[in-house]
Amino acid sequence: MSGLVHDRTGDVIALATLALLYFGGVGLALWRIRTAAPRGKLYWIACIALLAGGAIAMTANLSPIPNSGEMPPGFALGVEAVLLGLALVAAGCAWLMLRARRS
Repeated sequence: MSGLVHDRTGDVIALATLALLYFGGVGLALWRIRTAAPRGKLYWIACIALLAGGAIAMTANLSPIPNSGEMPPGFALGVEAVLLGLALVAAGCAWLMLRARRS
């Protein structure tokens, strides 16, 4: 049996990757709020709202019984909101790159 199964290295790498994606997405969305045209600011504000709201939902709905094996429904909703926010940030970046390539 692999030692990685009993080691926390995989968990730490996954958590660090998620944190990097989250803070990168938040930073990019905040930067785009400052530099975007007034029409585009609403999109980036929605991205920030999803990322922040999801993080708040996750922290507010932690399991009251540690190691119970159950995920509270509010926590799962927070994870989905954060993932949607990250997907929207990525889509916004892709749109900016495509638009810059055309001009």
